[in-house]
Amino acid sequence: MPAPELAGSECARGRTVAAEMFEPDEQDLIYIRDAKNIELAAYQGTKRTKGFDVPDSTGKNVFEVAMYKVFAGIVDPREAERICPLDAYEARLKRHNKRESAQ
Repeated sequence: MPAPELAGSECARGRTVAAEMFEPDEQDLIYIRDAKNIELAAYQGTKRTKGFDVPDSTGKNVFEVAMYKVFAGIVDPREAERICPLDAYEARLKRHNKRESAQ
């Protein structure tokens, strides 16, 4: 039986976390200060240099981190799609790439 302070922790056993975390640089702080969330998200995306199959999560959003765990066999793809449907992610990525190529 677990210690009283750990009561209920058995429901977390066997689970994993998909999280997005970053250390803001000067440009991030400017976007945060000016409440430019869309620009901040786009800028964060430019920091991503690795694919889903690489554990380095620099510049990856929470869905992309979850997709690494899918490719690693840690997470069921249906659970990752609870964060963002794959179709919606692909459509957003396509719009982003279209904007980038137009500039």
